Amino acid sequence: MRKKIFTSWGMACLLGCCLMLSSCSSEGDELDIPEGKGFVKIDLTPEVGFQTKAVDENEYKEVNNYTVQVFKAGQEEKLIINDLYKNLEEVYQLNVGNYMLKAFMGEDKPVSSEVLYFSGEAAFEVKEGEEVTAPVTCKPSSARINVVFDSKMDEYFSAYSLKIETEAQKPSSFEWTKDIVGPMYFKVGNQEDVKVTVSLTPKENVTAKDAVKTYTLSPADALKLTLKPVISNGNLGISITVDETTVDHPVDIVIPGDWV
Repeated sequence: MRKKIFTSWGMACLLGCCLMLSSCSSEGDELDIPEGKGFVKIDLTPEVGFQTKAVDENEYKEVNNYTVQVFKAGQEEKLIINDLYKNLEEVYQLNVGNYMLKAFMGEDKPVSSEVLYFSGEAAFEVKEGEEVTAPVTCKPSSARINVVFDSKMDEYFSAYSLKIETEAQKPSSFEWTKDIVGPMYFKVGNQEDVKVTVSLTPKENVTAKDAVKTYTLSPADALKLTLKPVISNGNLGISITVDETTVDHPVDIVIPGDWV
C-alpha cells in the first residue's frame, strides 16, 4: 500500500480532529507550501493487450511491481525518485520546474525468450503552490514472433533457418534455427518493417537464393510463421503460412526462379 506524506499542517488538523471531534480545517487555514515548491502525485496505468493468449499478462497488470523514476528535464542522470510504485509516497514536494516521469517493468532487450518489457514516460510541470497529478501509461515494447518448421523440411533440406532483423538489434540480427522453440519477443517500433530472410540448403543438386519477406509489426502484435516444403511445376519451394489467429497476413509462396 502506498505510504502517505503528512505536513505539519496535516498533523495539526489530525490532532484537532481527535480533541474536538470536528473538522480539522477552519476558515483561513491554508496548505503551507514553501516558496518555490509544489506537490506532485504519480499515477501509473499499465496497458496490456497482446493479441495472443500465450503471454500471461497478469504479472504486468500489477502496478506495484513497476519501477518509477523522476528527474528534472535534461538531467536523466540525476534521479530524484527511483523506487517501486508500491513504495512511493502519496505526494512529493519538488522544486518548481519541468520534470520527466518514467516507469518500467521487465528487461529491456532487443530479443527475449522469457520476459517482456513494459514502459512509459511523460513530462510534467511543478508550479509554485500547486499540486499536480503526473499520469504515465506503460505499454509493451515488443512483438511476439513464433516460427514453426514442418517435419518434412528435413526430407528436402540439409539446413534451413530464418534471419529476423529489427531496428533494436542493429547492427546484429537474430538467427532462428530449427532447434529453437518459440515464441520469441522482439522489440519493435510502431508500424516497424521487420525483415525476415529464409536461408535454405537443399539436399538435391540444385541452387537456391535467399527469400526475403517484410512484415509490418507494432508492439503487442503477434506473428506466427509456419514453413513447409512444396513442389510446384516440378520446382521445389517453400510455403510460408501466417497464422490468422495472430496477425492477418496473406499466405506467401516462395519459389526461387533459379531452382530446377
